[in-house]
Amino acid sequence: MPEKSFLRIGIFYDGSHFNYAQNYFYGNKKLGWLDFQQFHSLIESIMREKEQGYDNYKVVYAGWYQGLFHDKNASEQNLRLDRKRHIDMLHSGIEPKFMPMSETKGEKGIDIIMAIDVLQIGLEDKIDVAVLVTGDVGK
Repeated sequence: MPEKSFLRIGIFYDGSHFNYAQNYFYGNKKLGWLDFQQFHSLIESIMREKEQGYDNYKVVYAGWYQGLFHDKNASEQNLRLDRKRHIDMLHSGIEPKFMPMSETKGEKGIDIIMAIDVLQIGLEDKIDVAVLVTGDVGK
């Protein structure tokens, strides 16, 4: 039997990959907005099924990691989607961590920053399980 009465879940979003999925389903396919609070509830349900024996399962930390380009080339629609996403993140308790991106080199170092935070937050005993939400495929 677990020592803790609830499983503390940390979710770490690779923002660029989640943006792509959210824009695809909302903007292109018109299937609806991928809501963070509903997504967190889904993760809690999956953990309840996979990690049995706890009284409760709760997302206690969520971080968003993304590189940002300058907005000079952004369309009005992209700016509106970003605003909607940022409001949704605030209401879902997600801590945004944005890094400036090079116009020539693109997004560099976000994965490293996210990995360091996963380790630090885990070692500080703030979470029991880390969930990485990314489109990267390991080789």
